[in-house]
Amino acid sequence: MEFDCRPIPENICELQDDALNFWLQRFIVEIRRKDGTPYPANTLTQIVAALQRHLRSMFSNRQINFFKDDDIVFREFRKTLDARMKVLTGQGIGVEKKRSDPVTEEDEQKMWDTGVFSMMTASGLSNAVFVYNGKAFAFRGMDSHRQCLAEQFEIGYDHENKRKFIKYTPRLSKNVQGGLKHRRIEIVPIKHYEDESNPRCLVKLYDTYLSLIPGRGSLYRKPLDSTSSSAPRFSVNTIPVNQMSKMFQRFYAEAGIDTSGRNISNHSGRVTCCTRLYNEGFSDKAVISRSNHRSNAVHSYQREQFKILNEISNTLGAPRPDADVKSEQATVKQESTPDVTPDSKPATATGTLRIEVPDTISKVLIVKNGKEIGVLL
Repeated sequence: MEFDCRPIPENICELQDDALNFWLQRFIVEIRRKDGTPYPANTLTQIVAALQRHLRSMFSNRQINFFKDDDIVFREFRKTLDARMKVLTGQGIGVEKKRSDPVTEEDEQKMWDTGVFSMMTASGLSNAVFVYNGKAFAFRGMDSHRQCLAEQFEIGYDHENKRKFIKYTPRLSKNVQGGLKHRRIEIVPIKHYEDESNPRCLVKLYDTYLSLIPGRGSLYRKPLDSTSSSAPRFSVNTIPVNQMSKMFQRFYAEAGIDTSGRNISNHSGRVTCCTRLYNEGFSDKAVISRSNHRSNAVHSYQREQFKILNEISNTLGAPRPDADVKSEQATVKQESTPDVTPDSKPATATGTLRIEVPDTISKVLIVKNGKEIGVLL
């Protein structure tokens, strides 16, 4: 058997196409993490894309395209990359993606109850604004928070509907860079209307916070410690970036919420925005109006919560025994029968009949005067 004993090159930029094709095949098969474990399949494509970008920047006159199907120069490399990705996927490497988990309603309630969020303290105001920038305005993560300015927020009043609102106007983001490619993309402000019945109304929260910090410059100012009787105060200094990167984890720790088995990060705010709207039945268009996604990537942020997952499980589960079904049907019929007196009509004859239906019932047949008049699904 003959072996290829070519010396390993020190600089791939000096290689011609044939030699580059040869060494890239060996590189993509042998590359590993520092701990010796293989990279996931999608990470390999990102590494190859980075190499391609580097080579193009070094040699503007070289037409290098590793991913072009009809490019015969790097055809063997593409075959090797494709085969390697299939092997890794078959081994289950990178199949389960690490994604940020949403903030649950119970988590949010406990943060308010424990004072992590508060309308009365500087730290409580600062913490709440940080989280609701993610939940209500779909901030992506660290960069969105770090670059956010106070002048991007404005308290307004809708004269037609007689309601105050907080308006957030995005600037640069992952999907809107402001260059030639994105010149036709319109930046649409996001309005969040007040809820007068809620003492924790976000319009009131932001209005209070914005009135206590400079009107221009960084949104996040360091809260100053104060006594319970004094008004909240903020420093002109901003919250350090190293503290900002772990804000969500700190909130959970201060509230005493166990995060074992969960991936909580600053990105959890954006995930919460999409997940809550999705699980409440809002359309993708409504979700995108907050998240500003420009593709179907919004689906990756939507997590089915227990209510939907449980309904799916019940729908796809095995049929219940006939005895159990008949028993539940009889219970529903008995509970939904209105009271009738000898010389009177049913109490609900001219009103509304309320029927409590168990979770296991998927269809309700409405019968009036012996005739079927409707079906509820």
